[in-house]
Amino acid sequence: MKQIRTLAVFFLLFALMLPVGGQALASNEPVLTIRGDGVEREISFTLAELRAMTGHVSRNAYSAWNTWPTRSIYYAEGVHLAELLRRAGLKDGATTVNVAEAPQTEDVPGYNMTFLLDDLLAERFTFEGARTAVPAIIAFRQSIRGFADMDDTPLRLIYGQLDAQEQTTLGFVRFVRTITVTSDPIRQLPMPQAAAERLPDGRYSVTLSSSNINAKIHYTTDGSAPTVHSAMFNVSAPHWQPHLNVPFTVSGDTQVRAIAATPGFANSEVLSFAPASLSGGENPPESPPGMPPGEAGMENFVRVNSYRSGQFVDVDENSWYGYNRNKVIANAYEFGLMRGASAGAFNPVGSITLAEAVTLAARVHSIYATGNESFTQGTPWFQVYVDYAIANGIIAADDFTAYTRAATRAEMAYIFSRSLPQSEFIEQNTVNSLPDVGDGTPYRDSIFALYRAGILTGSDAQGTFNPGNSISRAEAAAIISRVILPETRTADREF
Repeated sequence: MKQIRTLAVFFLLFALMLPVGGQALASNEPVLTIRGDGVEREISFTLAELRAMTGHVSRNAYSAWNTWPTRSIYYAEGVHLAELLRRAGLKDGATTVNVAEAPQTEDVPGYNMTFLLDDLLAERFTFEGARTAVPAIIAFRQSIRGFADMDDTPLRLIYGQLDAQEQTTLGFVRFVRTITVTSDPIRQLPMPQAAAERLPDGRYSVTLSSSNINAKIHYTTDGSAPTVHSAMFNVSAPHWQPHLNVPFTVSGDTQVRAIAATPGFANSEVLSFAPASLSGGENPPESPPGMPPGEAGMENFVRVNSYRSGQFVDVDENSWYGYNRNKVIANAYEFGLMRGASAGAFNPVGSITLAEAVTLAARVHSIYATGNESFTQGTPWFQVYVDYAIANGIIAADDFTAYTRAATRAEMAYIFSRSLPQSEFIEQNTVNSLPDVGDGTPYRDSIFALYRAGILTGSDAQGTFNPGNSISRAEAAAIISRVILPETRTADREF
């Protein structure tokens, strides 16, 4: 019994000595580094140096909302971010700021967020009590109960709100270790998409959406220009409480205007429409509801999301599909084609269903044709994509019946090969035969077309395809990425 108590005490003391969040460092060791081509010099600070920045340390009550949404107050004390950037020599051409937590392991980076410089340095406010301007800080003391309860805490980015409804806590990065300032070009969000349904009373039910999962959509119905202070349509993130994002009802000739906004991007251009114009069949079939016809082309594929290494807990970033190698999951996510299978997980080895394969093809076709994709899911969720695929000749109405089953690799080749015009699948390989694809193989022509275009490569040196096997989500991400990124396709192969 004495030995057991001794071991228990030992393990308790050992646990107390372990670092918390990767930031239990000696007092004379740097806890924060600022770097990047947007500053004159790389500079590091110890915790003691941060605390000693007299005149640049403040404490405030920061009002905030999360994406559930739930309101909260953060009582925090820390050093002004603007002062830290000044000491690093912020350049005039700096545009973006990436705030990153300490790495989880040697090979896995921690959570990080990218902001535009103005996202953090523009005047922001707390709405706790009177509306008061507050600075963006790197906090070293914090509480959610009150100033009297503030404790020393690992460094955390905390900043104010532009509007009382702004959802800021997604950007409150904890365990901050590095701040990287760059002069990268500023990316702009795509316009929101809209759909309208005529109601029995003659009015219209309007739904708004964005291809960027983090974007918030703000709209007006009086013809005025929408801003971040306008009504918010998607008050909840889609993985939390999507039932809160309810359509609004207006007359058919109401002038609805909407923008998409999220940190790290310039606000989208304004989408402007009258609901009656969306439900009368005025758009050509290849244009999703709510989007004006655009000019078709591969240049319509642009990155609309930002992927961070380690974003999905079940994605090995050192695997063939990972960020540190071929980046196929990152590409599929950033171009708005694939999302997580659940909050925080991608399920790379899970099978892709026929419904998901059709969804991917519909998104590719829509973006190619118009520059955007906008689909309002109903019941079942995939029906809108199936209807679009049939209407645009991606599949035939009688091709499939059970969309929830796993797709075969041959079926995937058939569906993906019809997501773009055939002129976009330029032959760059000589493929006359494959070990397991013969005259009787379903969708043989589609399989050969994708091999010749360098989109399919086979599982071995002979080009074995395994047409009857299911296909994983990671494999689907690789193939659909090659569909939209011709520079990633293989060339000069012969089978």
